[in-house]
Amino acid sequence: MGSNETPQGFHTLSKQSTDNSDPLHRLFFREGVIGQKLLSQVRRDLSDVVKVCEGALKQTNHLRTLMSALIKGKLYSYVCLPG
Repeated sequence: MGSNETPQGFHTLSKQSTDNSDPLHRLFFREGVIGQKLLSQVRRDLSDVVKVCEGALKQTNHLRTLMSALIKGKLYSYVCLPG
C-alpha cells in the first residue's frame, strides 16, 4: 500500500461469548465495527468521485457536497449511526 492509498480494511476484535462481560472489549469491538463501516463508505465515495470525474457517473447532491469539500480542503462530515 502506497502513501496515497486508503486501506482495504483492518482487523477487528473477534466477538466471543466469554468476552461479553468485559466492557472494554465490547467498546473496542463496537468501535471496530463502526470504523469498518466508515472506511467502506469513504472508499465508496472516493470511487464514485473518480467515476464522476471520468464521466461514468452522474453527480448526486451527496457527491457534489463531498467534491466541494475536497476542493476547498475542508473535512467532510460523515455521520456514523449504529446499525
